[in-house]
Amino acid sequence: SVMPDLSCKVCGYTLSMRELKNTINVMSTLQDYIKFDKEGFSEILKSGFFYYTSEGPIPPSKFKPVQGLIYYEVILNKEEKQKLESISRSVLPGS
Repeated sequence: SVMPDLSCKVCGYTLSMRELKNTINVMSTLQDYIKFDKEGFSEILKSGFFYYTSEGPIPPSKFKPVQGLIYYEVILNKEEKQKLESISRSVLPGS
């Protein structure tokens, strides 16, 4: 039971951002996301982060915290941003 601060409520272990990204398959998740929310994908790319919930990725402007909802703030590194920019150029005209 990993909490928003990436610590396990059961054992106390704290995940690294890399472990979280591997768990949610951040690159393939965002590659799928661009297919149904190009505007949201662009916002994630520009801001360099997004929120991740059981519903999937959420751009910062669309995220509304709800009590009891577990969410994670996922920060993209330079390499991830470069890969995603390359993907967006092939999918989003004029980007």
